[in-house]
Amino acid sequence: MSNNIIIYRTINYLNSVTGKNYNQMSFANNKVMCKLIEAGYDYQDFKRVIDLKWNQWKGTSYEQYVRPSTLFGNKFENYVNEQSTSESKLTKLNNSVQRAKSANWRLDKK
Repeated sequence: MSNNIIIYRTINYLNSVTGKNYNQMSFANNKVMCKLIEAGYDYQDFKRVIDLKWNQWKGTSYEQYVRPSTLFGNKFENYVNEQSTSESKLTKLNNSVQRAKSANWRLDKK
């Protein structure tokens, strides 16, 4: 797969996940991402970082940083190698509610 196709697919995927409209032809994005591709990273690596950081940062003050300059910048290697052990806030909330329901916990008890 050519560099341009990888970059195009990656930015399209980022846009679909975040609801943003980053430009696939941006010189800054292309320059940084080409260096990463030349270093051996591929579309699956980019996609993994997008998914990982979106799940961690969605709904927090860090959500604004789910963008090409942050995701594919100096910390990309750290992000690729990061373990995806954290749950999203929504998942944590849902798990808490399910545990409370299974324990028959109620707010209106006196």
